[in-house]
Amino acid sequence: MIGGYIAGILSGCLMAILNTAVDLADLMPAHAAIIVFGAVATALAMFIMVVTKTEHPPAAALALGLVLNEWNLLTLLVILAGIVSLSMLKRLVLPVLMDMI
Repeated sequence: MIGGYIAGILSGCLMAILNTAVDLADLMPAHAAIIVFGAVATALAMFIMVVTKTEHPPAAALALGLVLNEWNLLTLLVILAGIVSLSMLKRLVLPVLMDMI
């Protein structure tokens, strides 16, 4: 789970930075460029997760969210803190959980 979110954060941040750095006003409207960079961020996140075998679909959605919305370092730290705390909580309750299959 943590690896998937790291892939999502990296691809989302990369495409958000490219979206602001590259001026595509001559080729397409601004909202179309955001859509294109968001789609590329999602695809890149999924590709990285498949290659590293850390698939987690909500992490690909995080990549899209980072492109569509403004973010800063605090946003990324809150996301990482939440993911780490969820992973630790899962490790704590794993012995108590029942396998229903």
